[in-house]
Amino acid sequence: MRFDSPKDDAVQYRPVSGLAVVGFLAGLLCSVGLVSPLMWPLAPLGIVLSAAALWRIAARAPALIGRKLAMIGLALSITFTVAFPADWVVHRWLIRRSARQFAQRWLDAIRAGDAAHAHQLMLQSQYRELNDDQLLDFYRKGPRWQQELKTMAETPAVRALLALGPKARVRYYDVSDEAEFEARQWMRLYYAVTFEDEVDLKTFFIAISLECFTTKDESRWRVVRCDGGVQPPGWDDSP
Repeated sequence: MRFDSPKDDAVQYRPVSGLAVVGFLAGLLCSVGLVSPLMWPLAPLGIVLSAAALWRIAARAPALIGRKLAMIGLALSITFTVAFPADWVVHRWLIRRSARQFAQRWLDAIRAGDAAHAHQLMLQSQYRELNDDQLLDFYRKGPRWQQELKTMAETPAVRALLALGPKARVRYYDVSDEAEFEARQWMRLYYAVTFEDEVDLKTFFIAISLECFTTKDESRWRVVRCDGGVQPPGWDDSP
């Protein structure tokens, strides 16, 4: 009686590719990049590791296994390589849209001659009083707010917009600068102001700076300042 099995029937141990395991883990960890941009390099690294694992497994087949693991790692890494920039673009687009909508509210109040409501949009949200019935008392009882309202209205760019009123056509032009500091968003937007004088149409630019403090539940924008006498890069007003 024979107790040894034929060589072809023997169960042979085949090791799993270490590169395939590392590539798979890199693909899984790529998901953290949706929260922290510092993890973005993991995605291309995962692609390199998983591709190298597939090449090594193919070169040493059938002695080495782990092809499915490497394929999953490669798929995850490629997916997140595309997802990271797409997520960033959508995120920036949403922030810019939100800032533009808030800036438009401020501009509409200024063009309507409602300096008080425009000033309210320059305060942090916890200090605002947007109720028309209580707005007069807000300024009557707050000398600080009276002075800030006066200072805002005397700013050259704001004074010009108040004087032009509805005659001014204000159009969004471009983003000048933007930045993000932890829970604070900051943005500066260019607007073109066109009006008709006694001769022809004239255009000048203003820059509206905004900031937003983002919490877990809500985002709060406020207009920080409005500057005149600015000229966007690439704008040529020469005849």
